[in-house]
Amino acid sequence: MIIKLAAREDLPLKISRIVLVDSAGILPKRTWRQKMKIRRYKMLKKIVNLKLIYKICPELIDEWKSRQGSEDYRNATPMMRQCMVKAVNEDLTELLPKIRQETLLIWGDMDTATPIADAKLMEERIPDAGLAVIPGTGHFCFLEKPGQFAGIMKSYFRIR
Repeated sequence: MIIKLAAREDLPLKISRIVLVDSAGILPKRTWRQKMKIRRYKMLKKIVNLKLIYKICPELIDEWKSRQGSEDYRNATPMMRQCMVKAVNEDLTELLPKIRQETLLIWGDMDTATPIADAKLMEERIPDAGLAVIPGTGHFCFLEKPGQFAGIMKSYFRIR
């Protein structure tokens, strides 16, 4: 992840600018209810992954699995799923002040995967950061409003 790389003291290469788009890195505070929901999910996952249980009711288990996680998580390969889980469950807040590069944050104001509050916290903590918000977009702001996204990128990198 670029946040980890940019925060290193012994960086073996030069990075002058960074763009983070709807980025993970801020671990949300979870309520007791959310923690219980996660614990229940993990227990159910262990049970449904048992071969004997799957033989008894494969359709029910397949249907349950098809409803778990985000659409991009469900469509990812098993290796990519592992990467996604690690990325969203890692708190990089303490590394943000160590980023010395100019940083542009681009965010969808309706992002529920990485809420706009995360972007504002990153903007606060990264010394040379600016935030561009694309109104009316979610976690994939670059797909939802590609023209506006491209305009922001061109302006940032001074491309005509």
